[in-house]
Amino acid sequence: MTAAPSPSMLGPDFVRRTEVGWHAFFVGIMALTAFLLVADHHAAWVSVLVMWSLAYVLLARTRIFAAEPGPRAWVYLMVAYACFVIVVSVDRYAEIGLFILYPHTFAFVRRQKTAAWVAVGFTAAYTLALCVQDGFGRTSLIRNGLNGAVSVGFALILGIFISGVVTQNLRHRQLLEELINARERLDLAEREAGALAERERFAREIHDTLAQGFLSAITLTQAAAADRLAGDLESLDRHLQRIEQTARDNLREARALVAGATPVALENDSLREALERCVHRFTEETGVNVELAANVPGARSTREDVVILRAAQEALANIRRHASAHHVFVRLEDNDGVRLEVTDDGVGFDGAHTSWGFGLSGMRARVHEAGGALSVVSSPGLGTSVVVRIP
Repeated sequence: MTAAPSPSMLGPDFVRRTEVGWHAFFVGIMALTAFLLVADHHAAWVSVLVMWSLAYVLLARTRIFAAEPGPRAWVYLMVAYACFVIVVSVDRYAEIGLFILYPHTFAFVRRQKTAAWVAVGFTAAYTLALCVQDGFGRTSLIRNGLNGAVSVGFALILGIFISGVVTQNLRHRQLLEELINARERLDLAEREAGALAERERFAREIHDTLAQGFLSAITLTQAAAADRLAGDLESLDRHLQRIEQTARDNLREARALVAGATPVALENDSLREALERCVHRFTEETGVNVELAANVPGARSTREDVVILRAAQEALANIRRHASAHHVFVRLEDNDGVRLEVTDDGVGFDGAHTSWGFGLSGMRARVHEAGGALSVVSSPGLGTSVVVRIP
């Protein structure tokens, strides 16, 4: 398996640094060629090098590592070949310009075979021009022929290297773009997953707090209406006080939910005291007898207390709505982990043919997030038992 490129190889400045190196090399060869022309008293021909440089800046500077160099690169090559022939016909030392022409040929002509033929053809034409300039004598043919052969060999060797460099840079750029796109998609997926998880958390909190409070308020309101019709003002007053207290508790829960604070029931009291209040309110509102056995001596995290409290609240809410129970038993133990059991003697249900509602699904998700397990055992006519275990 091929090792993944290192971050330094594919950093955002990698291609830019490589391009800067190419530009610096071009400037260096142009400066050296200009110096040789001036030293040989051919300063006027430096203008040809200026033309070559302008063609590079305008047509080719930004195309070196482009996926498709395009026709402008071909125009640049023709201008560069022409400028090179001109300056070499004036001063043969200007042949160092081949160090630019051959790399540019293989950089802009992406098909390696095509670039090789272009280099061979240009070298042959350039060699023939030198022979014409020197005359077709034996010495001229041998000297320029050997010079052309060496140039072609150099061009092909250098061209293979240049093609590899350009191809590798293009692959690096493509891989970098793919990595950036993949990272953006991953960030988007993480944000969406986070938003979904936050919506689910809010939904569970609202269901376990505000919705239960509203249900209590509705039950108390119905009882108060019955008291008014019966003329029982003392009971009516008690129910109105409970409605007010339920509304205040719901308001505090809503504020705690928005602030992301600890649930109101656990702000100043222990888990046992919170369960006692929850059980007491349930009995007052429903008339169902609840037996509470709580043994929680160990210190636990607030998160575990919240999970246990919400599970107890949801279990009692389901009993209120569906069970028609006469007796409820709530047991809380802290022995090698916390265990909550809520059992009723209600109508029960067929667990094999009954899907879990939002409340039980939310309870299971909350318990699993705390690393615990939830089991619900029920049979028609035999009541229901909800057990939560957190190690």
